[in-house]
Amino acid sequence: GFLTNTSANINSSEIGILAARSLSNNVKVFGGIRINSFKGKVTKPYLTTGGGTGAGYTYDLNNTSSTGFTVGAAYEIPEIYLRASVQFNSEIKHTGTQNLETIDGSAATTTTLDMIAPGSTTIKLRSAVTDKIVLFANWRSAQWSKFVISANTHTTMGQGDLWAPDSGIDYTVGGAMAINDKLTAIVGMARSPNDPDSATESALAPFNGTSSTFFGGTLKVADNVEVTGVISNVSLGDTNVATPGGLAPFTKNTAHRVTIGTKISF
Repeated sequence: GFLTNTSANINSSEIGILAARSLSNNVKVFGGIRINSFKGKVTKPYLTTGGGTGAGYTYDLNNTSSTGFTVGAAYEIPEIYLRASVQFNSEIKHTGTQNLETIDGSAATTTTLDMIAPGSTTIKLRSAVTDKIVLFANWRSAQWSKFVISANTHTTMGQGDLWAPDSGIDYTVGGAMAINDKLTAIVGMARSPNDPDSATESALAPFNGTSSTFFGGTLKVADNVEVTGVISNVSLGDTNVATPGGLAPFTKNTAHRVTIGTKISF
């Protein structure tokens, strides 16, 4: 179809360094810094001038890193493994990131761009239901609308911003079961509600009404070190996307995500 071989790849990582302090037997406050890094590549074969190799448009975002902060508070009842928390992650501004654009095999043009990685607020609740099973639920609001990527060639060709997602809310519910003293299995599902004001989306940000299922596990490799791995199967929401040929239906599309994290306690 018209969008065949259109792709967007992003590699991101984040390191969080947090400290917590107990205000009472049940109440803690915590905070710290986050080091956020990412890079990406976009390929749009359909976007062409008709000259050169006819290879279409490519965009490369060089690796960029910057820092932000996290603050939050939690209420805990250790006897039933209950924890309710609220956490705020600040926006992270990346300045002078380097962008390379190529159209139909021509020499790359290089520009710089300031970007804002989104801030978010997360509310989490968990509680044990048996001595081996814990249920959890999360609510998150993220300000993705500030994470705009503009590219000169892309804009000159009448395509607008390369990346302009909507802010949104997502929900996660799931459970964890202890297999033994070192291994815990995790399973759950997540959902982003439909945006009634979003009849069309960017071809690279069609996340309206996304749902996913995930499974994975946590392995305790030392007394103070845990490694977590999760695989998510994502169903992207149905919508219409803007292309040079007009609106195109975006339906029955899926994605997969692998998340790996390490927790070190001191």
